[in-house]
Amino acid sequence: MDESSIDISLKCVICFDPFVNPSSTPCDHTFCRSCITKWIEENDRCPACGKKPISIQGLRATNRVVFDILDRLQVRCKACRQSNIQRSNFDEHLNKYCLKTFVSCSASDLKCPWQGPRDNFQAHVTICSYEMMRPLCENLISIMNNLTERVRQYENQTREHENRVNLLQIENDRLKDQVNLLENFCAEKAISLQKLTNTDAQRQGMCNQLNDRMQLMQILSSPNVNHNPRLEEVLSRCHSYSTVMLNDSRIDNFDVPFIIRKALIMKQCSVLNLNNNFIETTGIELLANALRSNVVLKRLSLKGNRAGLKGVEYLAKALLTNTTLEVLELQTNCIPDMAATYVSDMLRHNHTLKDLFLGYNDIESRGMEVMANCLDNQTSVIYNELHSVHGDQVPCLRTVERWAKWFREGREEIEDEARPGRPVTETTSENIEQVCLLIDDDPHITIDEVQEQTGLSHGTVQLIITDHLNLKKVTARYILKDLTDFQRAERVRICQQNLAKFQEGTWRLCDVITGDELWVYHTQIGWKSSNAAWVRRGDPPSTVVRRDRFAPRTLFSIFFKSDGPVFIHPVERGQAIDHHYYINNCLQPLVEQVKRQRPSYGTRRIKIHHDNGRSHIHKDVSNYLESEGLTIIPHAPNSPNLSPCDFWLFYLIKENLTDQSDSESLYDAVSDFMYSLKKEEYKKTFEKWIQRMQLCIDNEGDYFEQLIK
Repeated sequence: MDESSIDISLKCVICFDPFVNPSSTPCDHTFCRSCITKWIEENDRCPACGKKPISIQGLRATNRVVFDILDRLQVRCKACRQSNIQRSNFDEHLNKYCLKTFVSCSASDLKCPWQGPRDNFQAHVTICSYEMMRPLCENLISIMNNLTERVRQYENQTREHENRVNLLQIENDRLKDQVNLLENFCAEKAISLQKLTNTDAQRQGMCNQLNDRMQLMQILSSPNVNHNPRLEEVLSRCHSYSTVMLNDSRIDNFDVPFIIRKALIMKQCSVLNLNNNFIETTGIELLANALRSNVVLKRLSLKGNRAGLKGVEYLAKALLTNTTLEVLELQTNCIPDMAATYVSDMLRHNHTLKDLFLGYNDIESRGMEVMANCLDNQTSVIYNELHSVHGDQVPCLRTVERWAKWFREGREEIEDEARPGRPVTETTSENIEQVCLLIDDDPHITIDEVQEQTGLSHGTVQLIITDHLNLKKVTARYILKDLTDFQRAERVRICQQNLAKFQEGTWRLCDVITGDELWVYHTQIGWKSSNAAWVRRGDPPSTVVRRDRFAPRTLFSIFFKSDGPVFIHPVERGQAIDHHYYINNCLQPLVEQVKRQRPSYGTRRIKIHHDNGRSHIHKDVSNYLESEGLTIIPHAPNSPNLSPCDFWLFYLIKENLTDQSDSESLYDAVSDFMYSLKKEEYKKTFEKWIQRMQLCIDNEGDYFEQLIK
C-alpha cells in the first residue's frame, strides 16, 4: 500500500517508517524498539519531547491495539511484486511463498554452496549431488556419533580404571610394606625358633639318653622286668662255659641286661655271638661294663650291629682292663675313621687280643694303617691287609712303608703336617682374588686374556678357575621369549589349576587326548650332530646340502593319548587350518574315532589338550567340543615346553624319519613310527608333562629346561 496513506501516529519519528516491535517511553511516546535502543545508547532524553530522561529499563510494550493496527497494514513484496499482504503475514510470505526470495539448498548442512530463487529450488534439488549423498552421509554421521559416544564411554571407563589402578597400587604398596614387616618379623622369629629348636633337640637327646639309661638300669636291677621268654628258652639249652649263639635274634638294647645276667654271669659262656641284631651304643656300653670284670669270655662277635664311634670308645676302654678276650668282631657297625684313635690306644696296651675284625666300616686306609702298626705287623702284611679291604684304592707299598716308619717314630695323627720349604706363590689368595674380580667384571673373558692381565701362567689360571673358584664355562641358554611378570603368573596359575584337578582325581591322565600341527619335510637332512663323521687329518669334512626354503613338505594334525596314537590327519597342500577346517577335518574325525574306540562310553570323561593357536581357541571350536561332551584343558601362554607334542613327540618323529617321495609315503612313515612306539613311552610322556607343570610352578613361571635332569 502507499506509505503516504499510513497514519503518522503509526510511524517512528526516528526512522520515519511504520513501527517495528513498538515500545513506549515513560512519557507515552512510541518508537521502534531497535531505534529507541540505539538512541538511548547516545542520548538520555526522549527524541519526541526531549524533556524527561529515559533508559532501556524504563521502556514498556505498547498497547495491544497498536500492534493489531500495524499487523493489518497492507504491504507489497518487493521481490515478487505481490501486493495486499498483511504485514503480520509478510515474514511467512518471505519464508514460504515468495518465489523470488533467495534460499539455500536443503543439503546446506552437507556443505552444498548453492543459493538461488525459490522457484529454482526444485530443479536444483533433482540434480544436487549433495542431496543424493544424504543417506550415506546420514549413515556415516550416525556411525560417527555412535563411535564418539563409545569413545566417550571408553574414556570414562579408562579414567575409572586408572583411578582404581591407582587405588590398588597404593593398597599394594601398603600391603608390600606390611609384608616386608611381617617377613622381617617372621625371619627374626624363625631364627629364635631355630635356636630354641636346637636347644630343645639337644636337651631332648640328653633326656632320651638319660631315660634309656634309667630304663636299662631298672631292667638290670629287676629280674622280673627284663625277662624274655624267647631268649630264656635259647639260653636254657646252653651249657656253662660254652658257646652262646644269638645270631639274628632281633636283640636290642633292652635285651642286653638279660643276656649279661644269663650268658655272662650265670652261664659263664666263653663265646658270645650277637651277630646281625639291633644293639646300639647304649647296649654296647652295658656289654663294655660287663667286660671290665669278666674273666671267662674269650670271643665276642658283634658283627652287623650299630656300635658307632661311641660304642668303639666304650669297648676300647673296657679292653684296657680286660685280660681274657682274644677275639672281637665288629664288622658292619658304622664305625668311622676317627675310631682308629681309640682302637690304636687299646691295642698299644692290650696284649691279650689276638684277632680284631673291622671290615665293611667307614675306616679309611690311614686309620687302618694306624691300627695295623699297633699290632706290630710287617709292612708287607699291612699292605696286603689294606689291599684286601680297599682293593685298587690302597696306596703303594712305598707309601705304606713311610707311614709305618712315621708311626714307629711316635707320630699318631692322621692329618698331613705342614710341609717345609718354599710355598707356592702363584695360587695365593691375592692371585685368586684378582682372577675372581676379572671374571666378575667380564664373565665372557678367556683364560688367555686373564693370563695377559695377571701375568700368571695358563695352567695356574685354569687351576684357580676350576679348583679354587669352582667355575666352568658354559654357553648361554636360549629361551623362547622374555616373559613378563603377568605371563609368568599366568603360567603358574594355569599349571596349579591343572595339577589340582589331576591330584584331586577329577581328571585322569588316561582320559587326556593332546594334539597339535607339525610340518614335516619330505627330505631329511638330520641334526648337525648326527652328520658328524671321523676323517683323517688333512682330509676335508663331508658336506650336506642345505635344504631349500621351497622344499616339499606336508602339514600333519596329530592327536595321541597315554596308550598310543588316536588320529593322524595329513593336510592338503595349500590348505590353511582355520577354525572351520579344524572342526570339520580334525575334531569331527577325532570324535568319531574316540567313539569307535569306546563304544560303551563315547566321549564321556574325555579331556582334550591343545595349544593356544588361533584355530584352537576360536569360540566355534570351544562350542563344538562342549557339545560333544569334551572338556578343554587350559594351556599356559608361550609354553611349548608344557605341550607333550612339542617337548617329545615332534622332535622324535623328525629325528627318526627317512626321505619320502610324496605326501602319502610320508603319512605312512609317520603313522608307522608312531604306532611302533611302546605304550610305556606315551605313558611316561604324560607323567613328564605333570612333572613339567610342577617345575613351572617351582620356578615361578620361568622356563625350566635347565632344571630337567
